[in-house]
Amino acid sequence: MAQEPTVSMRGMRKSFAGLMAVNGATLKVAAGEVHSLLGQNGAGKTTLMNILAGIYRADAGEIQVDGRRVNIGSPRDARSAGIGMVHQHFRLIPSFTVAENLALAKSGLLISRRAMQRAAERLLERYGFGVPPAAKVADLSVGQAQKVEIAKALLGGAEVLILDEPTAVLTPGETEELFSLFRAMCRQGLTIIFITHKLSEVLGFSDRITVMRRGRTVETLSSRRAGQETLAELMFGRAWDAWQSARSRKTPGPRGERVLWLDKVALQADGFSCGLQSVSLEAFAGEITGIAGVSGNGQDALAELLIGLHRPAEGRLTLAGRAMPQPSPGEFIRRGVAYVPGDRLGQGLCPGLGACDNVALKRHSQPPFARLGLMSRQRARQKTERIIAKYGIKIAGLEAPVSLLSGGNLQRLIIGRELDAEVRLLVAVNPSRGLDIQGMALMRSELMKLRAAGVGIVLISEDLEELQAVSDRLHVMFRGRLSPPFFRGDQDAQHIGRLMAGAGFGEA
Repeated sequence: MAQEPTVSMRGMRKSFAGLMAVNGATLKVAAGEVHSLLGQNGAGKTTLMNILAGIYRADAGEIQVDGRRVNIGSPRDARSAGIGMVHQHFRLIPSFTVAENLALAKSGLLISRRAMQRAAERLLERYGFGVPPAAKVADLSVGQAQKVEIAKALLGGAEVLILDEPTAVLTPGETEELFSLFRAMCRQGLTIIFITHKLSEVLGFSDRITVMRRGRTVETLSSRRAGQETLAELMFGRAWDAWQSARSRKTPGPRGERVLWLDKVALQADGFSCGLQSVSLEAFAGEITGIAGVSGNGQDALAELLIGLHRPAEGRLTLAGRAMPQPSPGEFIRRGVAYVPGDRLGQGLCPGLGACDNVALKRHSQPPFARLGLMSRQRARQKTERIIAKYGIKIAGLEAPVSLLSGGNLQRLIIGRELDAEVRLLVAVNPSRGLDIQGMALMRSELMKLRAAGVGIVLISEDLEELQAVSDRLHVMFRGRLSPPFFRGDQDAQHIGRLMAGAGFGEA
């Protein structure tokens, strides 16, 4: 490993609408290493990497690559400096083949299909990606699609590769495979920077770790001399105690009434997502029912069914003992169904509105927001301020567009809005995604409080560790089908991981 840094960032600053996201941060990454970036939400780590990738232009600071000062003001500048970034949400065209998607990384108006195919084959073979160039992206697994994104960055000339939460949608086996790929890439001279909230990944796979807090760099240390307690203290201080206490679920109490029952429900695929095939599911008051699965296996269809957006093509849906033959979102909201969607800005919030309007969005004509059908902005502001204080949301102002918030702060705002109401059934999709350890501890604590209060919870997540930490019963979803439940104490991670990948599904 080279001793001199291949990337050096000094005195970096960036603010949004008066809110300082990066405030004098520094970063030094050596050539050929796997370097992880840690920090709680709002710490500035993703903003710092977006500056390096040319997505944001820094307000101040200096960037050097291989000892040469560079001016990065656009993604093209970053690519010219040998820097590429793979984002959480893939930017691939599903109807194109792998080779065609890779061709988008190359400039030029005329591209030979044969040359494009050969270039794709050489690159995929060189790094052992194991993805067929002629396959359509729509037919790939999530892990394979991520490899195509990585290959696109490499084909664009990246020698320093930034990955934002690269394992968020992967099974345990795919995670191991991804980090083995990282090691192979580093042996061939590439440099990897990855952002993650999972301390086990940081300690197990990285060479060095940089911790950020409140827009500043706290420390860079070798993973060999770091431990979970050390890293947590650097990030949060005493918040580590809250995380530890929230990791272990309390002993379950007596099961309450059945608040949800799906009896052999089928839902047709809509061309964009997998449908449902004869799904039977029960959720009880005072229990957490977990749904595991790799993204795209019917979880979105299930979640939308449970909040009244779809009518079953076959089977029955019963809510709190009442059949729902004509479901509607408004009726489900009135019956105490809360929803934390996986798509924060697309489904959870209106990006152009402020926090105050978004908090009142679903119940603006009902108490406590309204009196005689007229919304009180004062009451909406009071409730929003309470949610912001309780969940530690960092925001420039109540009226500033929520699109300016970080992903973690968006998630906290949605969770706060949904849980600060009378809830009978909570449907939550990846509620921890984008949250740091402190945020996850608070979220899990709230789930436990709801559970203790007799709320039924359906937790749909791609994070198996999260599901095993809190679920009373756990199902696996694969291609629109649901496995029989695994009960607490009988949730073998390896077996569940194989089911998530489709191996032996239906034999649980």
